[in-house]
Amino acid sequence: FFFLMIRRPPRSTLFPYTTLFRSIQHEMSALDASMCLTHDRQMFERLNGILCEPDLIEMIDRLLAEDSYYAQDFEKIDQFRRKFSEMGKQFLINNIQEELEILLAAIDQLVKYLVNNFFVHQELNQNKENFRYSLYPDLRKIWSIENDARYQEYQHKLDEICYEAQDAYKNFRTGIKQNLGL
Repeated sequence: FFFLMIRRPPRSTLFPYTTLFRSIQHEMSALDASMCLTHDRQMFERLNGILCEPDLIEMIDRLLAEDSYYAQDFEKIDQFRRKFSEMGKQFLINNIQEELEILLAAIDQLVKYLVNNFFVHQELNQNKENFRYSLYPDLRKIWSIENDARYQEYQHKLDEICYEAQDAYKNFRTGIKQNLGL
C-alpha cells in the first residue's frame, strides 16, 4: 500500500499537453519572425523612399570630388536624418537597428559639418532653385599659402567624414541584404 502512494503518474498523461504547448510556441515564434521581417522590409522601403542609395552616393562623390553639394541633395539627407532620428527604434532586428544608429550618427556628423563649413558659391549658382554650396569658397578666391593650408585642413576633415558616412551606409546595406534579403 505504501508503495502505491508515492508512485508518480505515467508520462503518457502529460504527453499531449507538452506537445501541444511546444507546437503553439513554435508557431508563434515563426509568426513573430515573419511579422518582424515584414515590418523591417516596410521600414527599409520607407527609408529608401526618402534617401535612396544612388542619391547618397552621388552626393558623397560630389563632396569628395568637388567639395560642393546642391541644396536639394542636402534636403534629402537632412530629411532622412530628422525623420529616423525622431522615430526612435525603427527596425525590430537588432543588428539592423544598430547599423542604422551608426549610419544616423555618421550622417548627423556630415550634416553638421556641411552646415558649419559650406557657403553659397555665388559664381556657381546659375540655378536659383537649387543653390550650390561650396567648402569655404572665399579661401579659394584669393590664393595664399595660408589660405591653401586652411582649405586643405577643411578638405581633409570633409573627406574623413564622407568616408565614415560611406562605410556606415555600406555596413547598413549589408545588414539589410543579410537579414531581409533586399
